[in-house]
Amino acid sequence: MIYYFPSKIDLDNLNKASKIRPYEFSKNLHEEDVFIEGNSFSRVLKLYKCLFFYKGDKTIYIESNNFPFYLSEIRKLQLWFVFEILAFYIFKIKKFKIGLFYRDLFWRHIDFKPKKIKTYIRHLFFLIEWKYYCSIINVFFLPTKKIIELLPKNNKITKVLWVGLNVNFDEIISNNSNQITFLYIGGVLPPFYDLNPLFDIAKKTKKHQFIICTREKEWKHILKENIYDIGSNIDVVFKSYNEIPDLYKSMNTILIDPRKPKGYYSYSLPFKYLESVSYGAPVINFKGTAADDFFEKYNYSWSFETEEEIVSFINELKPSMLNEKQIIIKKTIATHKWKNRLNELKQIITNS
Repeated sequence: MIYYFPSKIDLDNLNKASKIRPYEFSKNLHEEDVFIEGNSFSRVLKLYKCLFFYKGDKTIYIESNNFPFYLSEIRKLQLWFVFEILAFYIFKIKKFKIGLFYRDLFWRHIDFKPKKIKTYIRHLFFLIEWKYYCSIINVFFLPTKKIIELLPKNNKITKVLWVGLNVNFDEIISNNSNQITFLYIGGVLPPFYDLNPLFDIAKKTKKHQFIICTREKEWKHILKENIYDIGSNIDVVFKSYNEIPDLYKSMNTILIDPRKPKGYYSYSLPFKYLESVSYGAPVINFKGTAADDFFEKYNYSWSFETEEEIVSFINELKPSMLNEKQIIIKKTIATHKWKNRLNELKQIITNS
């Protein structure tokens, strides 16, 4: 398989799923596979080398960026992409099967549609790019089912491709503490990260400790503007991606994300959800989000309709209930390893 990533992997900035996924996939490729990344010129050279010398199976997997990719290349005056387009057409003529992973497309949701000229330009380039992709792609991979609603109608195969996991479960399963800590990781600035429900829940469950892990700059703004009524059982920490595992290893943890399923949030599946179960930490969230597609299927979470239901559950929660959920997670978590996810997408492309 040829794995094509239209950028350069920054090993010092692996803080988003869009950057973690190509990095982890590249580490799990088979010996005969080819990984293409880097700037526009180096990618073109590698693509044309594959056109003449590649002897592996006839499958190509392409990652995409959030924004119309070729628009960003034009902005950077990286016009080599014209030769990339030609190369993929030649691969198609040579009977290669091609899969494309399309990311969140958050800017196509009504929540992110300011009426500005640059927005219309972005959508125009997206439609041009979309028509091109539809002419060469056999199967589109999407992060969640609901993202299909943000795409133009088409007759292509669409498959949900969740990110893979580095399974770290055995590192924390020996934690025998009776104390359970509730952890939130992510943004804190309204309106898209409205944490008022979290603070309300914390006030009504004072015997438990809550930890918020967020960016220091955002939290300083919260304190300056006095946006939330912060209870005494809430701690705030600032951790890099590489430091987050320490939060899971040091305590019995449940990830909590009590944002209501409205707007674009209901379309997304945050990587932190998937990462949490790799450490044996189940999730508490509201029903109606795209995350339910994954977590209800594998029984990795507790989902609720109302804030009051969450409060009642937390107040009655016992360590044994957490342990039961951890046992469920441990039975199936290995199926989500990066190598398994890579093999899954290769099989889907081959059969498309």
